[in-house]
Amino acid sequence: MLSFATSPVSVRQRTIGFGALTLLGLTTLLGFAFARVPLPGVDVFVPMVAAAVIVLGLVMCLIVAGQALVARNASLAVFAGSFITGVFMVVPQILIYRLGGERGWIGAGNVSSVWSWIFAQILEAASIAVYLWFDTRSIRRLTAREIWRLLIAVVVVASVAAGALGSLAIFGTDVLPTIAYATGVVKNVTAERIFVLLIVVRLGILVAAAIVTRGRTVLNLWLIVVLAALLGDVLITLTAGMRFSVGWYLGRIEDLLAVGAMSIAYLIELTTTSAGLAELATIDGLTGVGNRRLYDDRLLTAYRNAIRHEQPLGLVLIDVDHFKSFNDAYGHLAGDDALRVIARVMKESLGRSVDIVARVGGEEFAVLLPASDEAGALVVAERIRRGIEALAIPQAGAPAGVLTVSLGATSLAADDSTSSFAARADAALYRAKALGRNRTVTSSGRLGGLPRLCKIAGSRHHNRQAK
Repeated sequence: MLSFATSPVSVRQRTIGFGALTLLGLTTLLGFAFARVPLPGVDVFVPMVAAAVIVLGLVMCLIVAGQALVARNASLAVFAGSFITGVFMVVPQILIYRLGGERGWIGAGNVSSVWSWIFAQILEAASIAVYLWFDTRSIRRLTAREIWRLLIAVVVVASVAAGALGSLAIFGTDVLPTIAYATGVVKNVTAERIFVLLIVVRLGILVAAAIVTRGRTVLNLWLIVVLAALLGDVLITLTAGMRFSVGWYLGRIEDLLAVGAMSIAYLIELTTTSAGLAELATIDGLTGVGNRRLYDDRLLTAYRNAIRHEQPLGLVLIDVDHFKSFNDAYGHLAGDDALRVIARVMKESLGRSVDIVARVGGEEFAVLLPASDEAGALVVAERIRRGIEALAIPQAGAPAGVLTVSLGATSLAADDSTSSFAARADAALYRAKALGRNRTVTSSGRLGGLPRLCKIAGSRHHNRQAK
């Protein structure tokens, strides 16, 4: 599928995802044991992590938005907005922390930073909840214009919500409860209720994502991983109870690594999908062998390698005999079936992985044989001819009574260009047709084995079909 975000998750992807979940779980458990251990304060740590989160968030937003446009999927457009939400909620933290831990640039410093973090957790969870709601709805496939409108609307809503909550955290500390985090969490009812609510929200959205999506797609699988990491971030951060402790550092790093791992996983899937599409672009849709594009590319590559390493190179051109008459007599569907079977025989007749068979025309094929001289090309060509003749596909009016092929074989000469090399194989094929078809001729004039008559076998095959 063009959109890996909506395609089923593979066993390999699921294994990687569960491995990441296991690693996150072990990291969280280890963090609990050392969460309150103080560490030296690094003033630039928060701006550095915030900058990385912004970059990764924007990358993920672009990737998911692109997948939404490819799949015309409304829920993906909403999901892209969740990353924008995270990006916007990081900005107040940068403003608050400035380049130092305790001194705030604007706002009430410590209180503003705590509330900014709380609002970021809640707003991100809310955006994921909206995505899950959309994911459970059977929404028709939108047009590209509708997807763009939805993306713009999501970005506007996310920016307004993030701006409002960020401004409240910075300038609204007079109306917000005081929650200190520099030397330990204030033990008051308000703080305890807020942090319990935060844990419940994070745990609830993780459970909801697991139940609703079941990790069926790459996107949903890594969504569960990220939500688990964010829950671990909340638990470790609250357990630490103070800034510049093991738990505090670990919470920031765990959050960053989760989003980073998700970005890497998505980029790998994009690369894999692109490679798959590139491979499909070189495959003939009817027969499953290479197409003309693959043949032209591999011919040039094989020619250059043969010249550079002074190695032989064989080429066989193949044409199905009287194929137009076959289509007229039996129909194009039968003709397509015959081409598929013929292509399969060609592939099975090749003895090495470096050998290539491609469909270069309607009923024309080419076989490229690196490190093979004319004698080797003749052997392969005769193996193909006999294999196709042995299929005994009935063809009324054909000399052998069955569908056959004519073949021209050659090998690379010292003064050959790619065009002259292919032209000599084509001339040999033309000579094979002139001599009566159903035979192989090389450019040096050598003939393959005499074709055997298959009228009896063809008649039997035709009789079996009639019955």
